[in-house]
Amino acid sequence: MKDEHLINFGLFCSRKKFSLYSFLLRNKEVSYEDILEYFRSKNVTPPDRDLFDKTRQKVLIELSPKILPLAEEPKKAKEVKKTTENKPKRKSRRRKNEQGWVDWFLFLR
Repeated sequence: MKDEHLINFGLFCSRKKFSLYSFLLRNKEVSYEDILEYFRSKNVTPPDRDLFDKTRQKVLIELSPKILPLAEEPKKAKEVKKTTENKPKRKSRRRKNEQGWVDWFLFLR
């Protein structure tokens, strides 16, 4: 199939939530030729060779065993003291003119 009729790779990634990085993490032994066949079968333009190589390098770096430095002493977590201050209670607000309210209530009857 001609490459002119294929869907753009960026558009495919955004619509289908496809990530080349996560795809390569799951399929470690995939070559660029396999990627070409896979995307062309889905009618999508395959990613550039440079993008594939860069992503592949990131995956290989993440999958390589990491050397952890020796920990001398585990750092103690700082003790967080919760200070509770006694806040004054809120006072209920009274109406200034209760008699006026009663008159209004009687007026509505």
